Amino acid sequence: MQFLKLFILVFCAPLVCSNAYAMTIEDPAMVKHLKGTLTNTGEILADSSGLSMIEINISTPQKTSNQYIEHSQNLTYDNFGNAIVNIKQENPSEKTGYYFTTEFFISETKTTELPEKYFLTESIKTYLEPTENIQSTNPRIKNSAMEITKNSSTDFEKVAKMAVWIKENLKYTEILGSETKDAMWVLNNRMGTCDEYATLFIAMSRSIGIPAKYVYGYSYERTMWQKHAWAEAYIGAWIPVDSLWLEVGELDAVHIKFGGIKDNVIKNQVRAHGINLGELNWATDEERIHIESFEYKIPENYSLSIKEKNIEQGGTATVVFEIIADSYKILKLDLEPCYSDFNLVTIDKKTKYVILEPEKKTTVTWLAKVSDELKPNTRYKCPLTLNSNQLDKKTVNLEVDTSGNSAINGLNEDLIERIIKMIKEFLGL
Repeated sequence: MQFLKLFILVFCAPLVCSNAYAMTIEDPAMVKHLKGTLTNTGEILADSSGLSMIEINISTPQKTSNQYIEHSQNLTYDNFGNAIVNIKQENPSEKTGYYFTTEFFISETKTTELPEKYFLTESIKTYLEPTENIQSTNPRIKNSAMEITKNSSTDFEKVAKMAVWIKENLKYTEILGSETKDAMWVLNNRMGTCDEYATLFIAMSRSIGIPAKYVYGYSYERTMWQKHAWAEAYIGAWIPVDSLWLEVGELDAVHIKFGGIKDNVIKNQVRAHGINLGELNWATDEERIHIESFEYKIPENYSLSIKEKNIEQGGTATVVFEIIADSYKILKLDLEPCYSDFNLVTIDKKTKYVILEPEKKTTVTWLAKVSDELKPNTRYKCPLTLNSNQLDKKTVNLEVDTSGNSAINGLNEDLIERIIKMIKEFLGL
């Protein structure tokens, strides 16, 4: 009896759906719930009439705390506990086809609490070990991780800082095609797709004693479903880490998890049993995702204000952002000034990353410098706009008065406020 395997590597490439399966999600990062169906179809061609049995193993969505899955096929499990659809056919023809569906309901992942101290079991410790493609014991990787995470007060802060560094220092490019590079290559070349972003993060995380695994599946981006890779790190609980989309501790519902493994190599598999076996070819292997419904979450509330009341020509204003988060996460904040034919206001370091913890007030500030070349006797109003893919857009107006009456106007405003307060107290309001 001869035994033959054919491996198909999974990589970050578009999954093109027919029009019948199209449903546009305009804001994937804000999807709270997602319901749909995955349809798998394919055909194996065998250059032999001596086949006695063919066995096909195909990756499939996993049942997790936030993924409810209804499989229509028999399942088997790999060494990491991932469920795999297992199809067997005895005395198959030279063309063996398959068709099955998987229904899913996915909720966003939120991390609302983490223990201060935790214990690593032997099964978790395996995700500290280096692999062929994740060289976590390499001194350069460890030194980089140590430098990035220095002065961190918690493990979540370490994880978040590494994710931000990777986001900022790697260039996204699809020139690698289906090839997945190892961690040292990524560190040296600073580019790649989701595979490389996840691979380098996992290597850095393991190098400083934080277990991490390679997660593969699908995500919705740029109006289509794409095969995608991200990571999970263990810091008392497994938390998601998508360095490419910068979702850490929190993950939207358009991430469909198919499995988590130790290295960055994924495969579907076909096995054939018989005599005088020729070649096996996976002629077609197609996955279609049909969205039945989805629900957006409500953005968290926050405040945006200007600390100073009276800002003069050439002066500096302090823009204040405040939020009390409901979970562990990272926010990317972009504060944009008004635009005109001259620079009325210049903002120092417009883009900032903030690491949030639940029920903890976090404050971020920017310095907005007002031009010292303004026209006299003129009042200027410059809207400053805060943009973030996790929050509603907000605007605060920075006003400058060059008439020389700004201090008097400010005094009058204070006086009016005091009079209104006195009237309310007198009337018992």
